[in-house]
Amino acid sequence: MDDAFDEGYPEDAEGPVRTVRVAPFRIDTTAVTDARFTDFVRATGYRTEAEQYGSSYVFHLTLRPRARDAVLGAVAGAPWWASGASGT
Repeated sequence: MDDAFDEGYPEDAEGPVRTVRVAPFRIDTTAVTDARFTDFVRATGYRTEAEQYGSSYVFHLTLRPRARDAVLGAVAGAPWWASGASGT
């Protein structure tokens, strides 16, 4: 592995370099809108990892201070938007 502790996360398929095969997939040429993502979810029943696991990771180092404070101050189990929704 190429991380500081040589660990990685096997559940994310992280591990030594290896050959893999990827099934064909489609990708759009532009960002997906909320409306199109909603249509996709309704058509397929897709669940995000955040929905499956009850939380998600946020790479906080790329966030601006105000956004980082809102995210890192979030309440466990609350929707991602709840901590910043009140304006505090």
